[in-house]
Amino acid sequence: MNKFVPFLTKVGNNRYLAAIRDGISITIPFTIIGSIFMIIGNLPITGWDKIIKPYSSMLNAATNTTFGIIGLIGAISLGYFFSKMHNIDRITGTIISLVCFLLATLNDKFTINIDNFGSTGLFSAIIVSLITIEIVEFFIRKKIVIKLPDSVPPAVGKSFEALIPAGVSIILFWCLKVLLNIDINSVITAIFKPFVFALNTLPGAVLIMFIILLLWFAGIHGNSLVGNLCLPFTMTYLTANAASFQAGQMPQYINAEGFYYFGMGLGGTGTTIGLAIAIAFFAKSKRYKTIGKLTLLPACFGINEPIIFGLPIVLNPVLFVPFIFTPIILQIITWFLMSFNIIGHVVTSIPWTTPPILSGFLVTGGNINAAIWQAIEVVLAVIAYLPFFKILDNQELLAEKNESK
Repeated sequence: MNKFVPFLTKVGNNRYLAAIRDGISITIPFTIIGSIFMIIGNLPITGWDKIIKPYSSMLNAATNTTFGIIGLIGAISLGYFFSKMHNIDRITGTIISLVCFLLATLNDKFTINIDNFGSTGLFSAIIVSLITIEIVEFFIRKKIVIKLPDSVPPAVGKSFEALIPAGVSIILFWCLKVLLNIDINSVITAIFKPFVFALNTLPGAVLIMFIILLLWFAGIHGNSLVGNLCLPFTMTYLTANAASFQAGQMPQYINAEGFYYFGMGLGGTGTTIGLAIAIAFFAKSKRYKTIGKLTLLPACFGINEPIIFGLPIVLNPVLFVPFIFTPIILQIITWFLMSFNIIGHVVTSIPWTTPPILSGFLVTGGNINAAIWQAIEVVLAVIAYLPFFKILDNQELLAEKNESK
């Protein structure tokens, strides 16, 4: 509490990481929209493939346009949020960042390689946008800009003010790509490769879960502090899985964005839907009967703040074991079920408020086994939480009887 939590809080509140988080989050609505078209084109209904075949190219157009430009969207949004962070003109910073990103995507013939517009260009979007906006901010802060008289229209003045920082930024990436023939995207991807590998391993996934759950138990929003740091990686896994699924191939990543709907995020972080059901149907004390009525419905939509802070779970020693280890165990089982292709991999993006069972079906592109497994998980979560909740309920029931005497 005194050493680890403050450090993670400081990391999570870092303004650069916050800008990256906000920039990457802009891509999520587009992946959800693209996923809708993907699900329609691949419904697991006998004969559906023949019915939809004449329209598959039309549906794929929407999927390709959304998933296929995640990197490009990231370059635009990251340029905006980095500019906002430094309090410089948003439009100016965004456009300069976008131009530099396009330079970084050039192929050996010095034409734009649209293949880098997808998830493979997401890490390039982060680094290129960061470097570009730092250059722009430096020149503006040092007043190394062209200043026109106040009589000049503001829009014209701003365009000339951006001339020198834009020129330096563009020349930098032009030299790297054109003169030195450095494949910027490949270099940046290689730098991030160890992190990409580590996060897509079972130990890596478990470590992230444990930290997030521990922070929540301490009353700190673990998903915001740690989960969002993983977003660039898990979104890359998701878009790669979506492309494989669309091509009829086996997805290669397990820990894609949406994987934690099977376990840790099932009905709220900590698989707390199991606790909410246990309270709603098995509580005997007046206090917990009231809490059960207030927490069950939100839990069905992944909203668990009422139970986290209202029960509370925070710093509650009785609930430490089920809150930490129930989701981790369920997530480990899910990992192996996906590894052996017993349930489908995550291939689509859905709103985080999608209820369990339906979320498992949709996020795997219509895999019925995934939905069944989520239903089983809910039952297992209730069984795991129930004996611990009964301890609390019996204590409260005894307290209420003493008060009534």
